[in-house]
Amino acid sequence: MANFAGGSTLNFGGATPSGNFVPEIFSQKALNIFRRRSTAEAITNTDYFGEIAAFGDTVRIIKEPSITVTAHLRNDTVTPQALTDDQILLVLDQANRFAFKVDDIEEAISHINWMSLATDRAAYELKQAFDNEVLDFMSDGALAANQVGDGTVANLTDLTTPDALLDQMANMATRLSLQDVPDENRWIVMPVEAAEILMKAGSKLINMDFNGGFATLQNGLVSSGKIRGFNVYVTNNAPTRLLTGTPDETHHVLMAGHMSACSTASAITQSETFRDPNTFADIVRGLHVYGRSIIRPESLTTVEATFTGATLV
Repeated sequence: MANFAGGSTLNFGGATPSGNFVPEIFSQKALNIFRRRSTAEAITNTDYFGEIAAFGDTVRIIKEPSITVTAHLRNDTVTPQALTDDQILLVLDQANRFAFKVDDIEEAISHINWMSLATDRAAYELKQAFDNEVLDFMSDGALAANQVGDGTVANLTDLTTPDALLDQMANMATRLSLQDVPDENRWIVMPVEAAEILMKAGSKLINMDFNGGFATLQNGLVSSGKIRGFNVYVTNNAPTRLLTGTPDETHHVLMAGHMSACSTASAITQSETFRDPNTFADIVRGLHVYGRSIIRPESLTTVEATFTGATLV
């Protein structure tokens, strides 16, 4: 406690190491906010999250084996098939950090809960970095047969009208079906420019599929019903790709897939507070680590597209 002129009393207990900062609670709060907002977490599976907790940890994911079915005749000799133990590694090899400080005086005299406000913002920035990297990573992992585009500006798919975009979504759904990808839990991620096209007055979807406007549901999900079999997610972190041309340009990639396509695991593994040696403030910092791995490339499909005729960065 400190007394100032005028009789005001300021409490500097706040978030100091001897105050009410609890790293575990702080980390959990930040991660919960992160998950409510993250598009990437909404479209990937986190089946292996509980098995890893620190940077550099590795989980060996055993893929289900392929089983050969053959016709059987009476008295046939049955030769059992040897199972192959194919595995995929999910490694926590990505990390982002945050660090901020809370001034004692600001904490004491402000009507705003600075710690809560900063926690919310830290989670938001972690989400932005995570989504951006993971969505770009996923867009490069689709099976070759499921990719439309050859990396050149000249061969971009024109999706500047509602009909063209809807027809392309139907084509993407067909490509997934040809790979025996289940109908349930399919999703599509698109930039806001593409979502605007679907919302244009001439669109067949204006009164049917959308849930009354953008950002009404969590994680960027913007439709209450499926469109061409997909849950539609809209984000400014939609994947992009630098395409060769004259000049070289960055364009968005329309990406669709199934929840089984990619696995992610993430955690705020470090969260701590300590006194700033140079000012009267507490420093709060945290480390967010995560891993991502394409489990089923056949469950992803991408289209290198233009939605407005302009370069989208």
